[in-house]
Amino acid sequence: MNAEAIIEKLGLEPLSEEGGFYRRTFTSKILMGEAVSSEVSIGTCIYFLVTKEMFSAMHKIESDEIFHYYGGDTVEMLELGENGEGKWCSIGFDIGKGVYPQKHVPKGRWQGLLIKEGGSFGYSLLGCAVTPGFLWKDFTLGDRAVLIQEYPHFSKDIESLTR
Repeated sequence: MNAEAIIEKLGLEPLSEEGGFYRRTFTSKILMGEAVSSEVSIGTCIYFLVTKEMFSAMHKIESDEIFHYYGGDTVEMLELGENGEGKWCSIGFDIGKGVYPQKHVPKGRWQGLLIKEGGSFGYSLLGCAVTPGFLWKDFTLGDRAVLIQEYPHFSKDIESLTR
């Protein structure tokens, strides 16, 4: 099955700011409560698909995320933390080579991803569980110049994952 067929069968829609395609599949009816916000669900889940022609632009959210690999090509994710630190990791299914099907991204960390070179499918299908649940007001798209200033050792990587 190709990317276009998966997009159609799963009813995915374009993520115009970030890149890729998605569809929310679950929003818990259990809310965090008044102490946090009466509108925040304890968790949400989405399908997320990226093709070799696109990438998920650097962004951060104010919740923890757990990515789940479902199929297609392995993806590479750049994660930027505090004090200029950062790392690349792969999400896929080649456990013998240290490529695992889950990846946790702590809240407030910058992240972006793309398909690993050499893949044969041309797409990757992932799931993403977010706790507390995702709200668009908690989404921040990365600014290339600001990120390069904060993470100069990753300037070329940031250029490839920003618009």
